[in-house]
Formats: sequence, structure tokens, C-alpha cells
Amino acid sequence: MDAILGIDFGTSKIAAVLVDPAGGRLVGASSRPTEAYLPLEGSYKREQDLRKIGEAFFACMDELFSGREVNVVSTGLTGQMHGILGLDDSGRPVTNFVTWQDGRGEHRGKSGRTLLEEMEKMAGVRAIATGYGVVTLYDWLMQGDARELNHVATLPDYFGMVITGETAPVIDYTFADSLGCFDSASMKWDSAFLENLGIDVRYLPRVIPTGTVYGKIRESRLLKLMKNNHIPVCAALGDNQASFIGSVREFYTTLLVNIGTASQISYAVRSFNEALESSRIDGYDVVVRPFVENGSLVAGNALAGGAAYTVLYEFFKETGKELFDVEDFEGLWERMAHLAEKNSGTRGMHTGGTGTGGMRVHPVFGGMRSDPTALGTIEGLNLTNFTPSNLIRATLGGIIRVLSDMVGEEVLSRIERVVGSGNGMRRNKQLRKTASRIFSHEVSIPLNEEEAAIGAAITGAVAAGVFKNFEEGKNAVTYFE
Repeated sequence: MDAILGIDFGTSKIAAVLVDPAGGRLVGASSRPTEAYLPLEGSYKREQDLRKIGEAFFACMDELFSGREVNVVSTGLTGQMHGILGLDDSGRPVTNFVTWQDGRGEHRGKSGRTLLEEMEKMAGVRAIATGYGVVTLYDWLMQGDARELNHVATLPDYFGMVITGETAPVIDYTFADSLGCFDSASMKWDSAFLENLGIDVRYLPRVIPTGTVYGKIRESRLLKLMKNNHIPVCAALGDNQASFIGSVREFYTTLLVNIGTASQISYAVRSFNEALESSRIDGYDVVVRPFVENGSLVAGNALAGGAAYTVLYEFFKETGKELFDVEDFEGLWERMAHLAEKNSGTRGMHTGGTGTGGMRVHPVFGGMRSDPTALGTIEGLNLTNFTPSNLIRATLGGIIRVLSDMVGEEVLSRIERVVGSGNGMRRNKQLRKTASRIFSHEVSIPLNEEEAAIGAAITGAVAAGVFKNFEEGKNAVTYFE
């Protein structure tokens, strides 16, 4: 059986899928935790051990191909965006992998300014954040921490080098944009910005179009597993774009709502200029990213997601401990879900059909990308509506409304389908109901949970000519009835 392979190098795990290109059926899937974070003295640093990531990757491949006789015809890669590692002139790592969660950009040095403030002083205001590759690279060069540094690479592109034997890194448009020093209008590195920072553009990988084959699998362990010496490998694409491709069948009429620890809302447009027509794009909370088919992906990114719901969970736990001396909270998540369902359809004065009695929660408890100091609020309280069930429903509604406010009516008016992904949408029935009500569409849930890996597999297959286009590849995306 022919199969297309997709691999996702995530923050905490490696995931891989095999898909039958003829019918879109999932042939196999595997995932392995990386457990790669390093215990570092500076708690603001978030770095991972490449050796542990490599071990998890090959273990994932062993499991995926165990007992399966398949002929892999293409390979697509994706993974966590923004982070980088440093390479020498032979393509060997000279640094750890620094993830998107890294906090050195917010760390204050001897000058009293943060690294981001220093960069702004040098090169002007730009919509970048700590954890972006350009921030990490600037820090390495200023601190002299990478004297053998010759190039930087993203995590999936580095492993693309490992499996193809290539020694010079490349990067596609979607990943280049995530590093914080790319001009998405010209699709080139922003040389003026880099020059102002004192960064030589030679450190950055060669940029290639999204969906480009740049090598074949030559790594001996993989060749033994796959029994094929001519498997093309596509340059990695960003996990936001890959998740969209692996979740959405109709690109330009679908809204993707992803809720995990954080949350994200995405929709595709056919050109960069069309994306800029939205009044909601600010470069921080709502950004425009390169996409396939020369289009763009608009992504609203919120820190209000599962993390906000966890704040509520911890509040209920603390209430039980402090007021009732309760120590056992097994089943609390389930009890919260039950309360969310209870009387959720109640209508009353000023409820608007929300079942919250008019209570409203703006759950930006961890701030916003555009305003890290932003605080959450609870509004609309009266003598009767301040109850646990209303508070739960209002928090869930607030999580969805933070996302819907990032889109606006001009986009929602043309949306024909809403797709939900991430553990929050998959596991919380009331959250799905809330999203359906706010977006006026039933929420479709993809059958396969490894959406990014599926998207990488489809993109790799289009790049290799297994699929003529993405329309042909959409059969790999299916939903629960």
C-alpha cells in the first residue's frame, strides 16, 4: 500500500501519521513524549535537549512502521513555530533548541531595559515577542554564547537535514515569518531591520517557497523501516498552517477554532492584500501569516484558553480547601462540566440566551500579546446570578468571545463552516455548544487528533506530486458525524 507520511515536532511530543493517498484513510499514527526540557539556572530560559528529541523521533518512527508493510511516497514536516537552534558550518548543532516559550526577551539586563526594549531602541518598533527566533539570535550574538554559530534552523528543518543528509538549512515562507525578521509582503528577510540590530543575514537559512521538495530520505535507520530509497521530503511548514490544512476541507469558507492551553482562531484568504482588509489585524493578537496557494492565513492568538478554565478549576479547589477542609478533588473537572450543562439553555432578563443570568467574564487572566498587563474581569453581577454554574458558563463564553472579537462580522458573514480542534474543543461539550451559539454554526470535530501531522502529510504529498493540489488532498480530512 502507498502511504504519505506527516511528522509533527511539537513542544512536548513527536507525532506522526501515515495516510492512504487514494482514499484519505488513516493507515497508522504514533506519538512519543520528548521530555526534552533542560533544567536551567535562569528560570526564564526554555531550552530543549536535541538528543532527547531525536530519541523520541526515532522511537516514534519504529512504532509507526512496526508490523506495517507500506510504500512511503512522500514526507511532510511541521512543528512548533518561532524557536531556533544554532548550527556550525557543517550543519552540526552548537546550541540547544530554544523554544517559543523562552523568556529571555523580557529579562532585564544591567542597563535596566529588557532585551526587547534594547532591540526596539536599536531597530525601532516591531511586532515581535520573546521566544521569537530573532530575539534568541540577537541575544546569542550580543552575549557571545555561540562562537561557532554559522546558521540557525527551526526544529523540524533541522530534523529534515538529519533525515536527508543535507548540511545547509532551508526555511519555507511560513516558518521564516515566525522568526520575527521576515517581510511577508516581499517574502524576503527584512535586511534593514537585521542591519539595524547588527545581525548579518548570512546567519539565517535560505528561504524557499512553501511546499517545496528539498531532498530525499537518506538516513539509514529510516530507509530500513520504509524500504524505499526515493522518498521526497518537503520543507517544513508552520504548525498553525499545518493544523489548518489537516483540519479544514474548504480553505476559504471555514473558520478553525483551536483551544488547548492557549487558543487560536484562523481563517484563510487568497492574497496578502485581502488579509490586510480586516480591521482586526494588529500584528500582535491578530497576525497575517503566509499560507499555501500564494494565500495568507489570518490567525488570532489568545492566552485565554484552557489556561483560563484552569484558573476557575483552581479557584474551586481553593474554595473547597479553605472553607470546607476538602482535600480530595477527584472528579472536579467532571462536576464542573455537569454544572456547565445544568440549565445552560435558561433564558431570562438580560441573559441573551447564555444561561448566565447576564454575568459576563473577560478571561484574559494571563494578559494579551498586545498588552501583557491586561486583566480579566467579571461583569453583570446581580443579587441572583453569582452562582458556580453561571460562572463556569460565563468563563467558557468569554473564552470563545475573545476569539470571535478577533475576527469581526465582515469575516463571519462569509463563513460556512466552523471546525474545532485542540483538547478543549474535543473534550468540553459545553465549550462546543457555546462556540456553536456564538458563531451560528455547528462545530465540526476532525476524526484525527494529530491535525498538524495530517496537514504536513497533505502538503508533502502536494509538493511531491502525489496530489495535484490541495483540493485533491482534502479527502484525508474527515469529521465526526
